Amino acid sequence: MFGVVEEYARLAKILADQGYQGDLAVDLEGVYGVPLESVKPEGKGFSVQPKRWIVGRTWAWLENVRGLVRDYERLPENQEGMVYMAMIRLMRTNWVGRSDQDDLYRFDVSNRSRFDLTLSKIAKGANVNVELYALKRPWSQMLRRIGNLGFRQIRTADRNANLRLVRSSKRGGNRDEEIKLDRLDTGTYVIRVLPQTGNSRYRLRLAATQISDTPPPAPILDTVAPNATLSVTDLLTGGSNSHNFTVTYRDNIAVTVASLDDRDIQVTGANGFSQFATRVAIDNDSNGTPRTITYQITAPGGTWDNADNGVYTIALQANQVSDISNNLAAAGQLGNFQVSIDQTPSPPPPDTIAPTATLEATNRVPSGGDYTYEFTVTYSDNVAVDQTSLDNNDIQVSSANGYGQLATRTQVEVSSTNTLRVTYQVTAPDGVWDSNDNAIYNIVLRRNQVKDTNNNFIATTFLGNYQVNINPLALRPIQFSGASGTPGIDINAFNIETSLYDFDPDENIGFFRGAIQEFTIGVREANGTTTPRSLSNGDVRVSLLTESDITNLNTRIANSTSPYAFDFSDFSNSEISPTFDFSSGGVKYEVTFEGNPDVQFTFFTPLPDSNSSTRNFFTNSLSPLLTFNNVQGVVTAIEPNTGLLGAEVYGLNSRAPLNIAALSTNS
Repeated sequence: MFGVVEEYARLAKILADQGYQGDLAVDLEGVYGVPLESVKPEGKGFSVQPKRWIVGRTWAWLENVRGLVRDYERLPENQEGMVYMAMIRLMRTNWVGRSDQDDLYRFDVSNRSRFDLTLSKIAKGANVNVELYALKRPWSQMLRRIGNLGFRQIRTADRNANLRLVRSSKRGGNRDEEIKLDRLDTGTYVIRVLPQTGNSRYRLRLAATQISDTPPPAPILDTVAPNATLSVTDLLTGGSNSHNFTVTYRDNIAVTVASLDDRDIQVTGANGFSQFATRVAIDNDSNGTPRTITYQITAPGGTWDNADNGVYTIALQANQVSDISNNLAAAGQLGNFQVSIDQTPSPPPPDTIAPTATLEATNRVPSGGDYTYEFTVTYSDNVAVDQTSLDNNDIQVSSANGYGQLATRTQVEVSSTNTLRVTYQVTAPDGVWDSNDNAIYNIVLRRNQVKDTNNNFIATTFLGNYQVNINPLALRPIQFSGASGTPGIDINAFNIETSLYDFDPDENIGFFRGAIQEFTIGVREANGTTTPRSLSNGDVRVSLLTESDITNLNTRIANSTSPYAFDFSDFSNSEISPTFDFSSGGVKYEVTFEGNPDVQFTFFTPLPDSNSSTRNFFTNSLSPLLTFNNVQGVVTAIEPNTGLLGAEVYGLNSRAPLNIAALSTNS
């Protein structure tokens, strides 16, 4: 024993049973300073002695390590090393409970980061929380201050002086705990895993993602104002009553066109002349850069002559021209021009010539399915066409079939101050061009609408015409038929026009206005009374069939006097003849009548395959109905005598399907 004490200088206390009392205990403590504590049993019979149980349990844990089951090592030093390794593994396990009150983990954050912590795999019946602390002082200083104590043994004052609680997670039970922080500053941190009830292993996962400390760059403000460049010629010949020049405005982003008006430019010159130039044309009337404006001034006395000779200065006015960032162009002189007329010519005759209008030839006329028709008119004048007189009241388009519409101006192209090309547009009579619109359409310029800058208006002018000649489509209606029970609804006649255009732009939905030409039904009540109903001009909406559609229909039937009900599985019911295969999906046709909301008819057809092109064809055209001999459907209507909702099911839940009979082709 004394050799063991000499070998292991770290030995602090020896625990033994009652057989190791007497002189041995006195000699160990007196000579080596190591006390020997004899553990006495408590009570009668077998009972666990706390101190001795620690020793016994430690031996049991060591024997869980394969290398310590027997003395495999030749040297005691090697065996000692195996014991240390086993105890390190035991003490480092991720396990907390009554005998392991806290697990602590220390880590450093070198860059500001986003932080995620997850504590999972907590045993059923256990409750484990997690806390995150930041160190207020270096780790070494904290250890010198509080010593080698368990976390729960640290005094509150020392804990507050050295640690700051950042965040904790206490969800309760064995639910996963987590701490998520958008920002965790640099420093040293301690994670505390502490059990509340029970014993449990756990899994602790950490993740940190560095975030940038650099703020986003400030937006670059536009502080550059537009600039102006003048283009002008000298006036050497008298007799005219005006003089034109152009100014080009440029900006680093875009010039605001709305700021270009009759107050931008002032012209001053001989004999006290001072006049604001009038804007007469622009090369592009949308915001952008560059933009060129044609300005005009009138002669001082109505006509330029040698009395007006001199230098005329053209200046941009302050706070007039801006860009889209509201930067205003600075005031200043743009340049000048010289008036140098040798003699006074006889004044020219006043301008009494009105502009002319010409319809440009076009090879494209409306085709079936088009919605609009466009044409272009060229206006020319000996002086200048007044661009402000061009609007949506210039042109009238009419035909012998009663069509009449004012054309909408869509575009103005400035070739010069003397010539303007204007594009107009009209819409089809009923929204889309078809064979019903075949006619000759006359294009007429209305009087007192378009003028030149000297207020000469164009008289009413026939410009030309275009002819619509669209081949009519083959009209092929089909008829539905079927008989019902009592109570129920008989479908006596149901004619649907299959060649109409789809008015809905969505490729997954079709809408066919007025497709139902005739719909005659007999509402059969429980007492056998049958009331006929005859409707027409119904609309059809086509879409893909979904299970919710069947649920909604079943709800409608449940509120009626009908004894029938069905669900989505009835669509492939083998008891129905013929069998309908909806494995590739189906199409739903909803029929409604404006002014008669109490009558609704919904019928279904299966899709032959699941290709998207097939789906689009079925939802955007009624012609696929011509390929079916039978369909399934539901019709509902109000019983006139009882006021109750009646319903009939066709081709579902063992009911006979509706029969489709194709009628003769009409041209």
